[in-house]
Amino acid sequence: MQNKSTLISMAILASLILTINCSKEKPGPISTENDISPSVLNHGTYGTWTVTVTNMGGEVEITRIHAREEILSGPFQGKVVETDLYVGESLIPAHEEEIVHNDVFYAFNTTGVDCQVKNTVTVYSDGGTDSDDCIYTIKPAAFNNSSSTIKTFIIHIEK
Repeated sequence: MQNKSTLISMAILASLILTINCSKEKPGPISTENDISPSVLNHGTYGTWTVTVTNMGGEVEITRIHAREEILSGPFQGKVVETDLYVGESLIPAHEEEIVHNDVFYAFNTTGVDCQVKNTVTVYSDGGTDSDDCIYTIKPAAFNNSSSTIKTFIIHIEK
């Protein structure tokens, strides 16, 4: 009799575990929002770079954040710099929105002309991959300089 109730208890427990595992929502998908503000920066001022991920499914783990900046105008037009960003807290709960990157950077432009920059971020997770880009402008310094330099969060180019 005791063996029979033990078997019934084990069957109920196995059924409960199977139900919990089968009803677990699949990770993601995710949506990425990339923002640099203000969108027009004067030389010598600070900008804020924020990357937000919205998880539209079950819990996801962020595995990689890749950033790419391309200079769209000015003397360094066409230059591209890419890097991976630090992934801190990598788990995003189901149906939640999290800031995955938030930083302040110093904008520097001694080229003498406006420099427009395209910033693209790609976020990789076990629930999928998503990218977003934004375009911002760095106004030049008010003084003339013998060298041309442009600096953002990930770009540092001198001529």
